This record gives sequence, structure tokens and C-alpha cells, in this order.
Amino acid sequence: MDLQIAHLRTLQAIARHGSFSRAAQALNLTQPAVSMQVRHLERALGLPLLERVGKRAFPTRAGQLLLTHADRALRDLEAGVERVQGLRGVVAGRVRLGTSASISIYLLPPALRRFRARYPETEIVIVTGNAAEITRAIVANTLDVGIVSLPVRERELAVTPFFRDELVAIAATEWAAPTWPATKWGAPTWPPTPPTRSSRPSGAGALLDNAGTAGAPTSSSTRSAAARQSRAAPRSRDRFTSSRRRWPKTVDAPTLAGYPLILFEAGATLRRVIDGWFHRAGVAPRSPMDLGNTEAIKKMVEAGLGLSVTSWFSVKSEVRSGTLTAMRLTPALERQIGLVRRRDKPNTPALDAFVAALEDLRRSLETRRRRAR
Repeated sequence: MDLQIAHLRTLQAIARHGSFSRAAQALNLTQPAVSMQVRHLERALGLPLLERVGKRAFPTRAGQLLLTHADRALRDLEAGVERVQGLRGVVAGRVRLGTSASISIYLLPPALRRFRARYPETEIVIVTGNAAEITRAIVANTLDVGIVSLPVRERELAVTPFFRDELVAIAATEWAAPTWPATKWGAPTWPPTPPTRSSRPSGAGALLDNAGTAGAPTSSSTRSAAARQSRAAPRSRDRFTSSRRRWPKTVDAPTLAGYPLILFEAGATLRRVIDGWFHRAGVAPRSPMDLGNTEAIKKMVEAGLGLSVTSWFSVKSEVRSGTLTAMRLTPALERQIGLVRRRDKPNTPALDAFVAALEDLRRSLETRRRRAR
């Protein structure tokens, strides 16, 4: 029976992505070529291997049985090829990494670039998802290694601490905020009143350094100065006002909870860490927006729609460029990132080299962390 390896890989890709078109993109093939390879397999075996439901594709019972054995056979074949390459001093093979989108965007690219430059015969497959999805895939041996938020409870996994991620509050350094009614959020006035020389923050709601709270008493001279400043300021062409804010270096949970927040979607590991920080302070965050994408959250914050809490490494470039301001949390909030693998995972030259590259990245991150303190 003629079962070609390429056709089995195509079947794997369709099952993994649930779609002929996505599998074609992942394999750099046309969709007709993918369909033809599946038909070849089905003719050779005499049974349908995939079932189409709308735009989705699912393995049939026969497809599941074939994939179970094909996965094992292809892994053994890859391991054999890697060991043969090792005999001639070449590190080659495929490494499948699972991690979060944030880590893949903000931490991994430099390390991956160095790794590929040193080991050009290797292939790196990166799958993004939440910690639960990644750990399940590693237990199922569909991924080789993962970088995820801890704790991890699967007994099949070996966990190595990788990085302590500091979380910070972020706000737009300079933003335009809509002139909502003061009662819109049921919170302190947003935006807060502009700072004046004679006014100082008072109460838990005074998040901004050197900014008077809404409704704070002011002297007649202060009101007159504010009126002159208002008349002198150019009027905006729309319903937005813009003002430069001076944010404090630190912020606590009660203060932060008083303002509209833009947080990660409920259920995400990072969101549970953030919610726990607020809970320990005895407050609940007001969250008018829940998003699952770090870049979207940063853009919303830059637009002046609220504040957020996120990883320092994901915002440091914006903080350095001046589009965002970061404030340390009081008490400090960190999450532990870990490197996870199956305990019984056999070593291969490519996987060993990749784990060594991740260890170099870990040392680099730790060095930067110490210098930043």
C-alpha cells in the first residue's frame, strides 16, 4: 500500500487546524493540492478519513485511528533523521513550542533569530494558546516544550522556573479623553481635573500626581487662574479634550479600581492573577472592556479609554518612546513563567539545542531584571 509521508502530514495539518484552507496555508500548498492528497489517502484505504461540517473538517473514526499511528510513526522517523544528522555533526529536526501570544511577540524573536542562524537545518513550529491548552498539548506529545504561566498541575510534566514577570499599571502619557458625564463610570471623574500649582491630590481616588480631585475645594484665585487658562487654551475641533498628565510612580489596588480599566478577557491566566491582586486588597476592578489581545489593550489605553495592568516586557518600548506611562503596583505583583516538558520526553539534538537557547534567553532576562532594580 502506497502511503506517502507528505499525505500523512497533510492529514495531520487538517486535523490540527480543522480546515482545508488553513492547512494549505500552513503547508504552503494550494487548497486543491491538499484535497487531492486526502483523496489519495482515502482511495488507498477505502474509507473516508475526514468529514466536512460547514467550513470545518473533522477526522472520522478511520481518520482518528490512522492519525494515532501516523503521529507516532512520524515522530519516530523525525527522531531517526535527527540522530543520523547528528552522526555528521549537524543539528537538524523539528521543535514544536507552545506559549502565549505575548511571550512569542515580545520575548522570543531575538532568541529564535540567533537559534536559526546557528542551526539553519532546524524547523521551529510555534503554537500560541493559554496555559491549559499548551500543557494539554505537551501531555499529548503534540508539542515538545512550552513556556507558560505557573502553576502547572499535570504530573506528567517537568517544570523549570524560567522568568518572573512583573506586572505594571499603564496609562496614556498624553491622551484625548471624551467628555463623559462625571457619573458615567460610577467612579472618580474621568479624566481627572487638570493639575494646578496650588492643588494637591487628596483621597484614594487621586491617582494622578499633582492633580486635584474632582470636586476638591479650590480658592478663588485658583479658579480665576483656571478660567484664564481655559480661555487661553485652543478649542478642540471635536468633543475630545487633550491634556498632559503627570502620573505617580506607584499605584495601589483601591486607587486603580476607581477608574475604568481595560483588562485581559476573563478566564485568561493573566486575568486571574490580576483579579487575585485586587481581591487581596478587598476591591473589585471596574472593567468596561475585556480584550484578549495585548496590542489591542495598549491601543485602547493610548486612546485614553482607561488604564490597564499588563506585563512590563510587553509595554517597555512604548514607555521608552513616551506613548505610555508605567506605574509599579503596590504591593508588587509578579507571575512566574515556567518551561515545561514531558518527564519521559526523549532528548534529541534539536530539542537539546533549543532548550539551551531558551536557557540563554532566561539568563539574559534575569540580567536585565537585576540591572533594572
